[in-house]
Amino acid sequence: MKEQKATYHELFSNLVYVRLLIGGTISYCGDALLQVALPVYVYVLTGNPAALGGAFAFQQLPWVVVGPFAGVFADRFNRKKLLLTVILLEALAVALISLTVDLWQIYFLLLIASIAQVLRNPVWGAAMPDVIGQHLYSRSLAVVAMSIQLTDTVGVALGGD
Repeated sequence: MKEQKATYHELFSNLVYVRLLIGGTISYCGDALLQVALPVYVYVLTGNPAALGGAFAFQQLPWVVVGPFAGVFADRFNRKKLLLTVILLEALAVALISLTVDLWQIYFLLLIASIAQVLRNPVWGAAMPDVIGQHLYSRSLAVVAMSIQLTDTVGVALGGD
């Protein structure tokens, strides 16, 4: 039996994948923007370098604490529902930051948004073979990696503006 050759045309012909890629690209751009803008926002509000450091710490803490277990969620729960839930949770947390009045509220919402980011990544990766098939998986990872690098550049630049 001859192995099916994966093409980028076939990958981009899958409209579900294209919609996920567009949504993911926007989300990753927001992540990069948030990574820079929120600690700067905390510093502008407080004028305190320690508060700035705290904002960076709350962004990174979930990657250390939740990250090692995030893949378990991708395997045990409905991936589509979990992906939608974590994306909406992150968006809600970020939107609520504009309503905060105390530093602890910003830290709490930042922690929630960061936990959602940590959970989103393995769920996204685990869901891809279901969306595009195993034979296109490596091509899809290449496109997503390029998208993440592009959004990191754009998002960080926008966050520092």
